[in-house]
Amino acid sequence: MKKLFSWSNLASVAFAILIIVVVVNPQAKALILQGLMKVGLFKAPVENTEATKSSVTHNTLPDLALIAPDGKQINLKDQKRKVIIINFWATWCPPCIAEMPSINVMYGRYKNNPKVLFLSVDADNDFSKSVPFMQRHNYSFPVYNIAGPLPEGMIYNAIPTTIIIDKNGTIVARHEGAADYADDSFYKYIDGLIAQ
Repeated sequence: MKKLFSWSNLASVAFAILIIVVVVNPQAKALILQGLMKVGLFKAPVENTEATKSSVTHNTLPDLALIAPDGKQINLKDQKRKVIIINFWATWCPPCIAEMPSINVMYGRYKNNPKVLFLSVDADNDFSKSVPFMQRHNYSFPVYNIAGPLPEGMIYNAIPTTIIIDKNGTIVARHEGAADYADDSFYKYIDGLIAQ
């Protein structure tokens, strides 16, 4: 008769439990994605590819109104001569959760630069979930909700989506999916846009 509690059986049960946890728990998925980011996968956009150029629909700043939890409104069309980084995300999205630590580091690097505007947009438009999420994880970047119609072509059906707009108001990069925004090559790309 075969032993019920062999190392092989225990390892199989442990692996099955791990798979179930990863499938059910967004935080577990995010943790695995963060590990993959640390080994060099999920690079942030650092150049204007043909795919990015073909998806660009705006040559001037889009008319996108956003609102902060305190009621303060901001509109992209009023943000002249700034490099704008917009990140659309949601609290339930594992790839969004995975990239948050690197976004927080990136925000810390540019938050005092008057030539850079970073906008973290809760795709669910629900401050009752997004604000506590930010506080629970000690993220310092501000969160916004969409306060008006979303311009056509800003975001498709994927989150996270990060859009980078240069100082001329042109969308120069769009990245759908998680990315490591605390990478030196990404900083070099943004610094180059600032210097233009």
